Amino acid sequence: MPLPRQPDGQRPPPRQSRVPPSGAGSLDTRSLVRQIVEEQKKSKAELREALQRTEKRSSLVPVLAALLLMANVAAWAIFPPVHKSTGDSRTPAEVERDLRTIIASAAGQVEEWRRGHAGALPQSLSEAGVADSGLTYAATDSTAYEIRGESRGLRLLYRSNTLLGDFLEAGLGGRP
Repeated sequence: MPLPRQPDGQRPPPRQSRVPPSGAGSLDTRSLVRQIVEEQKKSKAELREALQRTEKRSSLVPVLAALLLMANVAAWAIFPPVHKSTGDSRTPAEVERDLRTIIASAAGQVEEWRRGHAGALPQSLSEAGVADSGLTYAATDSTAYEIRGESRGLRLLYRSNTLLGDFLEAGLGGRP
């Protein structure tokens, strides 16, 4: 299609093409591809170096941990911890709470044993699986029992006709 004529009657000069010659375009593409490949190789190399640095650092961690542990043990041996109090430092309320908890735990194990043995009571706490805790156990009849405990002069008695929750709460200052 011919170009339109200008008012003076002459045709404008033809426009220069923006498309590079076929040989030049392929060189630009090749150099661009080469550049991208080089950047990828460089980033992989940097990543590899970073991983190696991390591995070197992580190999020092066990050594540093061992040195820290040895320093702590040495400091503990040279300057042992000092305990200013002798004996039991619990308050009477704490002693009562702890004793009630131990008795309630033993009663729970007796009840567990009873459920597994058709309602029969064990002959002793050890038969019910209670470790030697200094408690005494006595069956008062075929369905009831008592557990007694003593700690720092405080004596407590649990009877099986008492709910465990009530027994535990009685030690919180609201004795029945």
